[in-house]
Amino acid sequence: MLELVGLTKKYPGKGPGEEIPVLDNLSCRFETGRFISIVGSSGCGKTTLLRILAGLESSSQGQVILNGRPISGVTDQMGLVFQEYALFPWRTTLANIQMGLECVGLERVQRERLAREYIQAFGLQGFEDHYPRELSGGMQQRVAIARTLVMNPRVILMDEPFASLDNQTRNDLQEFLLTVWRTRVDMVIFVTHNVDEAVFLSDQILVLTPRPARIASVFPVDLPRPRDRTDQEFNTLRRNILKILKDQR
Repeated sequence: MLELVGLTKKYPGKGPGEEIPVLDNLSCRFETGRFISIVGSSGCGKTTLLRILAGLESSSQGQVILNGRPISGVTDQMGLVFQEYALFPWRTTLANIQMGLECVGLERVQRERLAREYIQAFGLQGFEDHYPRELSGGMQQRVAIARTLVMNPRVILMDEPFASLDNQTRNDLQEFLLTVWRTRVDMVIFVTHNVDEAVFLSDQILVLTPRPARIASVFPVDLPRPRDRTDQEFNTLRRNILKILKDQR
């Protein structure tokens, strides 16, 4: 279980004593085994929230609690996938996936074995020795996800990972991500601007207000899987979320 308790973030402003509030007293609880999406207007603080969860930034107030224990700083229990693929252009697919394992000192034979397992599972066979520039956008994102998951995090954090992809590739990777979630991680927290994507993927959708971000609404998604994007209940939920977002403007 992941819990946010009074999470607040402020950045220093330009003037003396000036502060820019970004997150305002966020409190919520996410159960293990859930796929959570976070939606909100641009600049409301979604990425800042993920960076705090990942330990890349500290909160001004409040706590992040994972399975009953407060966490601070970077932890191997959280894995972050960026919107940009963030692959090292001078490293092959195999070498990119191994990067984190190298950083923690795993022996070469072990890290290559693990990386090859993910190459097989993620449908990247035959591209082990290709560089990022030689891969499609969808394949690059699979490599980025594999590089995160090979570290065996409990929670995977995703910051609009499919935003730059065409619709067909995006839909294919949504299906792929659901398979990854069911088989390899305890929880996904997924930031997106795409409400259709959030409804298709999620068990729960958190809607944030414009900055400073507060929780405007929480939508449970009880639709059966696999989901039909043309289904009446699917589109009713989608319209309700869009209305909340519009009302926040």
